[in-house]
Amino acid sequence: MNKIIRRGITMKVINILILFSIYVGQTVITAKTLELNKNIPLNELESIYKYGVNRKILVAEDGITVGGRKNIYFFPNEHDSSQSKTNSIIAENIHTVSLTQFGNFFISHSFNPNDGYLYLLIFIKNGEVVKGPVAHHPNTGRIFFNSKDTTIVVTGIHYTKYLDMLDKYDENSFNPSSFSKQGISNFFRMQTAYMLTKYDINLTLIDSANFIDRHGDDVEGFEILSLGNASDISQTGNIFTVHKSSNYLIRKYSPGFELLFEFEGTNENYKPIHNKLTEEKAERMRNVPGTFSNIYTIQVMGDKILTSFYQNPKNWDPPEPPFYYDIFNLSGEKVHSGAIPYRIFTRDNSGNLYTVIKKIDGWIIKKNRYYLVSFTIDDLISNRVNEIFMENKIKKYLEGK
Repeated sequence: MNKIIRRGITMKVINILILFSIYVGQTVITAKTLELNKNIPLNELESIYKYGVNRKILVAEDGITVGGRKNIYFFPNEHDSSQSKTNSIIAENIHTVSLTQFGNFFISHSFNPNDGYLYLLIFIKNGEVVKGPVAHHPNTGRIFFNSKDTTIVVTGIHYTKYLDMLDKYDENSFNPSSFSKQGISNFFRMQTAYMLTKYDINLTLIDSANFIDRHGDDVEGFEILSLGNASDISQTGNIFTVHKSSNYLIRKYSPGFELLFEFEGTNENYKPIHNKLTEEKAERMRNVPGTFSNIYTIQVMGDKILTSFYQNPKNWDPPEPPFYYDIFNLSGEKVHSGAIPYRIFTRDNSGNLYTVIKKIDGWIIKKNRYYLVSFTIDDLISNRVNEIFMENKIKKYLEGK
């Protein structure tokens, strides 16, 4: 992966072992509103606004990190005198698919347009890659650092022999009929999809778990719908997922991938996926908006579990509101349901949720401005999250600049 920068691997490769082991604490984070326009190209912001749900924006005690298609940007905490007050590019030529942070280190799942593969890598804020890149294909839901056992958990479909199959496809690409369609179909029939994978701090794959319960043509159809894998990790290291191949099933796994608990979520607006899919059936569903629901996020916050979904758009169009949400307690009992016109993009470790608001300024020369705005689960339960709520947040931010 030549395009990913890899400057001067040094003693940081050794020091990372120590930093992994001591990063266990959580710092209280003050909720913030932030304008994202400065130094981030508008086309990057528009792409994140339309498609970048809960995988490309990190809110931590030292600042906010935004992963784009070309670079990764950092906005230092305005209240931290030790940080530069200007945001900067901290890593170049990294097409971010998913991103997580632990201390001064970042783990990225990145796309390389040169070979079409996806890679895991660990880097620091000056862009220096200290571990990786390691191939992980074909897609990722989320990346988590589990401080309880100092491992990296990656969710999303992972095929153990997928890379070999792609290499074989490339070799036969001069004669596509000899391999392409039939070869890929045969591959899906023979392989199992792993939806949870665990890596050690050297990015060595050490464990995997299959919970999609779909095989053969059914897996291929499931992947065509680009449903992703909504997941989150609690402060105790347990992994929560939405088992979308079985209606609205929410599952809790131990750090060792043992199933601990599950319950069925309910929402009158939720449209389940067919129990059996084929490539043809999935293509038809994708071309008709509103035929199924996509649960795009699950957030475990204290004693609450929050999920949110939207109805499928046509093909690859961006999702449109309303964004329905459900709040459950840890026993699986529903606390509240509702709908908001905003997607939940990310959360911090202090119980704040964040969305991205797009506003158009100017009378003659119009300019798009993008704001990261926070709210809480209590705001959702109280039905406070609406246009007036967001306008007041942005107004207060602009008055304090």
